[in-house]
Amino acid sequence: MATSVSRKTQDLANTYFDFVGSATESLSSRWKSNEYYMTFSQAAVYPLYFRNSSIWDSMTVLLSRDMYIGAEFLIRPLFEGVTKFDWCMLDVELHAWRFRLTTMESTSEYYNSHPAFISEERISNLREAIASLKEKRIQRMPPMRQICEEIACIHGDKWHGFYKYLSKIVHAEFEDWGRYDVSSRGAGQVDGIRPSLEETINCKSMATYLQMRNIILMGMLFEPMKYDAVDKLEDIWSLLFYSLLNDEQGKKS
Repeated sequence: MATSVSRKTQDLANTYFDFVGSATESLSSRWKSNEYYMTFSQAAVYPLYFRNSSIWDSMTVLLSRDMYIGAEFLIRPLFEGVTKFDWCMLDVELHAWRFRLTTMESTSEYYNSHPAFISEERISNLREAIASLKEKRIQRMPPMRQICEEIACIHGDKWHGFYKYLSKIVHAEFEDWGRYDVSSRGAGQVDGIRPSLEETINCKSMATYLQMRNIILMGMLFEPMKYDAVDKLEDIWSLLFYSLLNDEQGKKS
């Protein structure tokens, strides 16, 4: 990502951000205004789109208020959700079962830790469904490293490195605690100093790319939700990517 941001990059990042936001709103309205029939595989996987979009919506609120730090923390779950969506689409018929088994087992583990709040019937049905899938030799999803390796044809071989970097941001021990205290100063500011433009643009660009990918994947999974102007989204991203790259190279020279 760039460490020095030109005016061209700023304008492209803002245009890209607004365009992807509009696309997300358009698809949300389309979904609410129609009733759709889905295959099992589609029904198993499509919640990833709305889960990712909910994270995106939260990020847009934070970024609109210059709360870059909070938005940056949300890149990791958005990254993880889009990565899983990409993996599911490699073989949607098979991977949908593996994704569903993984989510059901996680849900079962959660229920077991809160048994007083869940009916025995619900827990029993979930256990039976899990057992049935295992009898059919359905396996859980692989670990994130393997998932990233399997989608290297889409995002390249540095994708897992991005994931580890984002994980470090989330789990880091923050020495400058004042930076995270927004109770007595403007959002995202430290002693009146706003977060750097470079940090904000990098965060916004990465988040917008991930949501664009989320939109593309939803259209691949389910034709009625295909966004018609995907080519334009990708064109703007390409312009922004090379502008960020030129900024980085200019800084080094």
